[in-house]
Amino acid sequence: MRTKHNTRLPATALMLIMALTLTGCSGVAGTGVTVLPESTGQSPAASAAAAAFTASYAYSDDDMNAEWDKEQAASVMFGGDSAEVTGSGAAFADGTLTIGQAGTYALTGTLSDGQVLIDAGKDDTVRLVLNGVFLNNSSGPAIYAPQSEKVVLILEDGTENTVTDGASYTAANDGNEPDAAIFVQDDLSVTGGGTLTVTGNHAHGIRAQDILTVTGGTLNITAAGDALRGRDGVAIKDGSFVLNAGGDGIQSNNADDDTQGFVVIDGGVYSIKPANDGIQAESSLTVTGGTLQITTGGGSANAPVQADNFRGGFGGGQWNAADTTEETVSMKALKSGKQLTIAGGDITIDAEDDAVHSNGNITVTAGSLFIQTGDDAIHTDTDLTISGGAITVTRSYEALEGSNIYITGGDMDLLADDDAINAAGGSSNGTDAGRFDVFSGGGDYTIDISGGAIQFFSGGDGVDSNGNLNISGGTLIAVINSSADNSALDSDGVTTVTGGLVIAGGTGTFGNLGSSQGYVYLTDVAAGDEITVSSGGEILASYTADRSLSSLTIFAPGIVSGQSYDVSAGGQVTQVTAGTGGGGMGFGGMGGGRGGRNEHLPDGMTPPGGGFGGDRQPPDGFTPPAGGI
Repeated sequence: MRTKHNTRLPATALMLIMALTLTGCSGVAGTGVTVLPESTGQSPAASAAAAAFTASYAYSDDDMNAEWDKEQAASVMFGGDSAEVTGSGAAFADGTLTIGQAGTYALTGTLSDGQVLIDAGKDDTVRLVLNGVFLNNSSGPAIYAPQSEKVVLILEDGTENTVTDGASYTAANDGNEPDAAIFVQDDLSVTGGGTLTVTGNHAHGIRAQDILTVTGGTLNITAAGDALRGRDGVAIKDGSFVLNAGGDGIQSNNADDDTQGFVVIDGGVYSIKPANDGIQAESSLTVTGGTLQITTGGGSANAPVQADNFRGGFGGGQWNAADTTEETVSMKALKSGKQLTIAGGDITIDAEDDAVHSNGNITVTAGSLFIQTGDDAIHTDTDLTISGGAITVTRSYEALEGSNIYITGGDMDLLADDDAINAAGGSSNGTDAGRFDVFSGGGDYTIDISGGAIQFFSGGDGVDSNGNLNISGGTLIAVINSSADNSALDSDGVTTVTGGLVIAGGTGTFGNLGSSQGYVYLTDVAAGDEITVSSGGEILASYTADRSLSSLTIFAPGIVSGQSYDVSAGGQVTQVTAGTGGGGMGFGGMGGGRGGRNEHLPDGMTPPGGGFGGDRQPPDGFTPPAGGI
């Protein structure tokens, strides 16, 4: 669409399954299509911006080392409301274990209502070995370190450890108030092979005011606020996490410095179910590994309908563009304020809000994303760059959205209620507070596709640039089911197709087609038709349609404007003269196809029986939308 406010037909949840081959091309496994060789790289803006943020973390020996010397460590045996302390550096009185100096302290037993207070020097490192301990404090954090340089929690192998706080307690209101079951004013590391169960009844589960690192252990956290929070940063190398939060699952919220307020996920296994965002970083969020399952809010099925005069959508409820009230709760799965990078990992998302969101740039170079969302699958206010990875979207309002979109590689299978790939300008009122991302019309925006294997089905435009659209490589299968003002390839500027292979089906017009390689144009393609384009017995392109299409255009190397080609469809062979772009709306010089009809796709098209495109299947526990895919 050229504007984000057009009335549109309700979309049906469909997925395109097409088998496509093109002679002379190299294959990409698992896509169901054959593609041209891919180029690599990302936009200059994304490259420059990424350099300013913390995108990797160097874990120290303290972060990684779970070994401890029982002979050298002080030991504390809790007995309900008492404690027996062996060794130096700690003392117990009136329900409080006070640790006054650097060292290693092994804790066992039950503290029914009290606190471990780490009151060592500001340059000290204190190592707490949780060796089968239960700590509860009804009036504050159960573990509290107001000044020590670093606290290391070692989860002893094979042990179960529990930490809880009370639902209500008084804290100083100075921005550094202790408001978590485990609260450390400076750096906090968690390592080892044991289990730690934390209940943050008052607010947060585990909070560090500087950097929170986790390199091992099993963490089961339930919190009224955020499950894990590191103000300056969060870095996770390994571990197993079950995070249930009334706020965010993982958060870093320092907005003072681009090198802080970061989250780095290098590994681990995660089940994250927050009421708000899954993982939220004020500056940069980087995922290089791990297995993540994130469900935000009530999941995509609980998302409010985006009204037809603003957005069509899935789920119940309604939000209307004419309303002056906007949703203010953020329920995004992966969210960054300035830079978001996915360079690995296996990520499954069911989000009420955007699945992957940045107010700055997003870069995807590797990894696997399985997404269903009540809003956009991947949304950025600036540049989206995709050079690798596998992205499967089974439910979204728009699948990929940003001011500028650069695709040089990757394997994408997308389902969108409105546009599948959209480039436009704007943000959520500049604050990212709202549920919906309000984008503007024409401007200096770009979609540039030079590689990758992309297939999608959309209910609005297919690829929609509110500036220019350039396709110079890769494979793009674009099918839409929409009204006459929508196009499979649409731009407010100029659309150019100078390389790669493009299959575009649905409505019969394209937006502002400029220069292009040759194409053949057909109408009235029936479901099951095996279509080949050949010359002198040589097959230049072939594909099998899984559904009826009112029009179909094939751009491919080897198809030359003005020359005639044998096009076989449904057992009939027709001579078709290839066309080329001509600088204006629609096509000039299009060859005729079977039947010559140009109606739109019918409403209520049924989905194919095969499921997802390629050989990718939904992970366990991933529920498709009602009615199938």
